[in-house]
Amino acid sequence: MRFTDSAIKGLKPKSARYEKWEGLGFGLRVAPSGRKTFIFLYRFKGLSRRMSLGVYPGTTLHEARKLHAEAKLTLDKEVDPGTQTLSDKHEERLAPTVSGFVTEYLEKWAKPRKKKWAEDERTLCKDVIPYIGRKKMKDITRRDLGSILDRIIERGSPGQANKTHQILSKMFSFAVSRSVVKHSPVGGMGKPATENMNLRFLTVVEIKHFWEKLDAIPIKEGTALCLKILLLLGQRRGETATLEWKEIDLNSKAWTIPKHKSKNGKAHTVPLPPMAMSIITRAKKLAKDSSYVFPGAKPSCSISPDSITSAVYKNQHRFDMEQFSAHDLRHTVATQLAMAGVEGVHISKVLNHTVPGITAQVYNHHQYDKEKRQALETWERKLKGILFNEVSSNVVNIK
Repeated sequence: MRFTDSAIKGLKPKSARYEKWEGLGFGLRVAPSGRKTFIFLYRFKGLSRRMSLGVYPGTTLHEARKLHAEAKLTLDKEVDPGTQTLSDKHEERLAPTVSGFVTEYLEKWAKPRKKKWAEDERTLCKDVIPYIGRKKMKDITRRDLGSILDRIIERGSPGQANKTHQILSKMFSFAVSRSVVKHSPVGGMGKPATENMNLRFLTVVEIKHFWEKLDAIPIKEGTALCLKILLLLGQRRGETATLEWKEIDLNSKAWTIPKHKSKNGKAHTVPLPPMAMSIITRAKKLAKDSSYVFPGAKPSCSISPDSITSAVYKNQHRFDMEQFSAHDLRHTVATQLAMAGVEGVHISKVLNHTVPGITAQVYNHHQYDKEKRQALETWERKLKGILFNEVSSNVVNIK
């Protein structure tokens, strides 16, 4: 019989299973339950074989004819199409998902090679797995990755988009080396964002403007406090946003950044002058029982470092001054310390920069705690003058 949709629908179930044939081994099996399955009957190495092509109507008649034609071509190559199909299905089941391969990438590539492999883990878990984690690695397209990178840029983090692009490039190159994918979908994708490399510092007028606007723009108070700490202490955004109470010694009025958080892999002590202590005291009331000084939406998590970047980026028009970034607050502290006459090596120690030279790196074990406290207290006195006294407008940089 010639199969048509109406003819197939007209085949009624019987008490026993039966089959109808169109020709060239292409048939339809009807079960007593009414289930209708397309089949292919063929001979391979002298033996009669049959394979299922799909259940109607989930597999349409057109799709079944296409599968039948492909099976015949496989048979013409002296390959058993039934065995080949089973092999393909087995490989499909075993093909790793993005989520599964992230674990393999971190364990087998990132951890043995990258001191900051935890940044790869955080990026992949936050910006990649939630969107394509369930998809097979082999099915990922440039469009999939482009959507992820666009989403990061749209939230105001072009630098993070470029870092994510770099991590994805490493991961898919590793996947190619492991024969998980044939080609990397990152290949041919340029950096998704142009980062503003004209890093700047805030003038004294802008510093006053920034501080006052933090209490007026629509951001959470915890975010505003975190930004004030960035301006007071000049530490890195990620280290500040993820600050934990266990890192703070209230008696010695100091914050110790553990080496696993520090960019250079060394523990770093940050003195806490009175203004910083006052902000931390206020943060404690907001944080309640959280282990983080600046908790996120869930008390068990810290505020995201990206949300700090985003708070500045999305409120540029409300600050009403030339474009700047959260990272520029660190530049501001360093510049103001230099303008106040603080020695360069002491500024480097405040910022936890690695001082060049074999003597500084290997032989000099002085921690500079006293010098760092003096430097930050100098900056606090200057900041108080900026915030609470009149400032000359001849250095204004406001629109």
